[in-house]
Amino acid sequence: MDDDIVANNFAIHFQNASSSSNFTQTNLNNRANTISSFIRDNLTNSTLNDYLIEDGKLINQPFNISEFNEVLKKANLNSAPGSDDITYSFIKHAPYHTTRFILDLINKSWDS
Repeated sequence: MDDDIVANNFAIHFQNASSSSNFTQTNLNNRANTISSFIRDNLTNSTLNDYLIEDGKLINQPFNISEFNEVLKKANLNSAPGSDDITYSFIKHAPYHTTRFILDLINKSWDS
C-alpha cells in the first residue's frame, strides 16, 4: 500500500477519534474555559501576541523521536489497543526502525 494512502487513512482515523463529536458539551465547555483561564492568568496583553505566534510555530512542527519516546514512557501498557489492534506495548518494545516508521507515518498524516 502506498505511504500516502496509509498516512491519509491514519489521518482520517485520528480525525474521527479526536472529533469534538466524541465529547460531551460539558467537556467541550471545560476545554474552552481552561484555555481562556490560562490565557487570562498567565499572559499579559503585551506578551499574548508573541506567545500565540510562537505557539503556532511550535504546534506545526513534526514530532521528533524523543517526544514520541516520552509519550511511550507515559503510556498505559495495559490499555486496550485501538481499532488498528496495535498495542502500546508492541510499539514500546519494537525495534527503532519500527518506531521510526510509525513516527514518520504520524508526521506524514499531519502533513497531508
